[in-house]
Order: sequence, then structure tokens, then C-alpha cells
Amino acid sequence: QARHYDEAVRTYSTLLDSTPSVSPVITELEGVVDSHPSQPLLRRLLGDAYMRNGQLQKALETYRKALDQL
Repeated sequence: QARHYDEAVRTYSTLLDSTPSVSPVITELEGVVDSHPSQPLLRRLLGDAYMRNGQLQKALETYRKALDQL
């Protein structure tokens, strides 16, 4: 389970760094975060995706939720 989680985080991180349009990544990450709400690292990646997409308020709210989980 932990190996799959680590692999998923690496994959999403790579997608965010290499994909010109992050909208599909955001959609995917929103679903993953909804399915695994207790994973702050996935939530942080979602915040990163919002930032790259110019959704600053959503990014800030998402980062705050991730911090609250630490």
C-alpha cells in the first residue's frame, strides 16, 4: 500500500512538472483527494496544480487543509 502511494505521488508530481495543461491533472487529483482525504501530500499536490492553473484562492485553501492534517 505504501509503495503504491509513493508511486502515485511521484507520478502526479511528474505530470505537474511536464504537462502543459494541468486541468486534467486537477480533475484526477480532486478525485484522488476525495477518495483519500487523510493524505496531506496528495492535497499539497492538488494545491500545486491549482497554483499552476492560476487558481490562487483554491490553492491557498487546499494548502491550508494539507497543513491542518500534519
